[in-house]
Amino acid sequence: MIYYVLAATVTLAAFTVALSGSSLAAASMGRYVRRRIASQAAARRASVLFSLRLVPLVAAATFGAVLVLPTFVYFEPRNTDERMTLTLAAFACAGTGLLLMSAGRALRGWAATAELSRDWHARSRRVTDIDAGMPVRAIDDEFPTVAVVGFVRPTMYISERVLEECSAAQIAVMVAHERAHVASHDNLKRLLLRSLALPPFGRIEHEWVAASEESADEAAVSGSAERRLDLAQALVSIARLAPCEALPAGVSAFYVGGTIESRVHRLLNPETAESGRRYGCVMALAVALLAIGSYVAFAPSIHEAMEAVVHYLP
Repeated sequence: MIYYVLAATVTLAAFTVALSGSSLAAASMGRYVRRRIASQAAARRASVLFSLRLVPLVAAATFGAVLVLPTFVYFEPRNTDERMTLTLAAFACAGTGLLLMSAGRALRGWAATAELSRDWHARSRRVTDIDAGMPVRAIDDEFPTVAVVGFVRPTMYISERVLEECSAAQIAVMVAHERAHVASHDNLKRLLLRSLALPPFGRIEHEWVAASEESADEAAVSGSAERRLDLAQALVSIARLAPCEALPAGVSAFYVGGTIESRVHRLLNPETAESGRRYGCVMALAVALLAIGSYVAFAPSIHEAMEAVVHYLP
């Protein structure tokens, strides 16, 4: 029993330490990364910002579950009498608390989305003349809603005001915008970002939201100047009708309040964005192979270092 408790404690403590260090590193790199990708396509910017936000969690989980735990299991004898230090237990408790907090946020976000979906479904009607690749329902709501709700089997909701006041071309391009969010799994990404308890990278999350909206805009217009104009006009029309509204994580809305200046400007004045280098997968594979090789070569030394750290902790 002591062996398993110690294994879990060491792994969680390593996770906490790695998460703290990688969070500081990612935070310090944030401004540099945002500046480097500023001229790239919206889809590329959204992808990089989302990855940057997840780097601390992925690095910490990899360090704890892929490096520390296997090393402990392979080298530590089952009849170990290694002592449990207060510092080690404190780090483990902190890591457990962060994981539980993130899980709680995810569950609350999922529940809030489900509650909103039930409410909207109860006071809406089915729309059959709009081909969105998913169920479409019209809702009698003061807010000019155009939104996709849900994660696995999403439903699109469009308010009666939008159906009455917007042209067929504008509705079609707004539907295409929401379909782009579904194709990119943006609702799940939004839920994941809101669930992370550490670090609080509000600026990165805000810029990811902006980039994902611009990416959906670009996917919706498909390079057509006419569709660009339709989408820009739809944005202006919806913004005039809408107050600000907070929505759960599992909702991708065409407009939720705030300024539309940047989106309209990009639609009416498209710029040629840099595509960005496509060597990311190759580099990731090379780094992974190098890490595996280094681990196999230095595993005994890694275990000795772990033993030394645990021994000298108060």
